[in-house]
Amino acid sequence: MKHLSDDKIQNYLDGNTPQENDAIKNHLKTCIHCQDLLNQYQNLYIDLKRDPEFQLSEAFTHAVMKRLTLTPKRGLLFRIAKDFLLGIGFLWFTAVAIAIAYFIDSKPWEELFKQSTNLMSTIKTTFFVSINHVLSDLIGKPYLLLCAGLTLLIIAIIDRLIIQPKYNNLSL
Repeated sequence: MKHLSDDKIQNYLDGNTPQENDAIKNHLKTCIHCQDLLNQYQNLYIDLKRDPEFQLSEAFTHAVMKRLTLTPKRGLLFRIAKDFLLGIGFLWFTAVAIAIAYFIDSKPWEELFKQSTNLMSTIKTTFFVSINHVLSDLIGKPYLLLCAGLTLLIIAIIDRLIIQPKYNNLSL
């Protein structure tokens, strides 16, 4: 049998190899090289437990860092699906915003207010004056809200497509 790999010995010490324990124990009984590695790792584990501020050598740190693998990037299909769903969300938001802007037209509100004032011309109070003021203020605000929402959406898209991929490439 070949020598046990460092990973296999470390996993054995951590208790992560329950299926292979018997085979590893049998190999360790006959292989002096693997016994030596096991003893070295056991001593390292003991030293690490004993001294919490134990500093590893730069060579050891470099060797471990070389072994670390980068997290796999998402596949092309995932990115296409994500961008497709983002586009559908953008289209849905735009359609809803246009529908709201279309249905909140000033003419029906003005006609409704004129009819109500004609029917109740004798009861003009500050209540109806304030309703007129509120309705006249609301006429232009859906467009302002729509512009603000679209601006935020465009900024989010730019962030998602340009800025975030740069930071994702930097992480391990």
